[in-house]
Amino acid sequence: MTDDAPASRPPSPAQQMLASVEDQFATLGKTFDVAGLTLLRAMVAGHAELGGAIGRVTGSLYQLLDQLLETGRFDREALAVHLSAWRLLLTSEPTGEEVEALFVGLKAIRDLYAEPKAA
Repeated sequence: MTDDAPASRPPSPAQQMLASVEDQFATLGKTFDVAGLTLLRAMVAGHAELGGAIGRVTGSLYQLLDQLLETGRFDREALAVHLSAWRLLLTSEPTGEEVEALFVGLKAIRDLYAEPKAA
C-alpha cells in the first residue's frame, strides 16, 4: 500500500523562529509581565535587523515591545497583530500595496504607545 499524499516539508528556520516567538507570547498573562516581555524582545532582536518585509515586521514588533517595557503598559492584541503580520508574510505573497498597508497599520499600533515628544 502506498501513500499518495505529498510529503510534508519541515518548517523553515523563519517559521521555526516565529513558532518559538508565538510559544513565548502564549505564556504571557493578561497583565504587564516585564520578564516575559523582555524575553520576547530578546527573541525578536536578531530578526529586527533583517532586511525585507519580515525584517520590517520584526523591527516594528521590537519597537512595540520597547515602548511597552518603557511605559509599563501591556496590550496583548497589539502584539498579536504583529505576530499575525509576521505569519502572513511567511505564508502568503501579498502585493507591494498590501505590504505597505500592513506597515501603515503596524505603525498606527506603535503610535498608540509612543511617548509624547516635547515641543
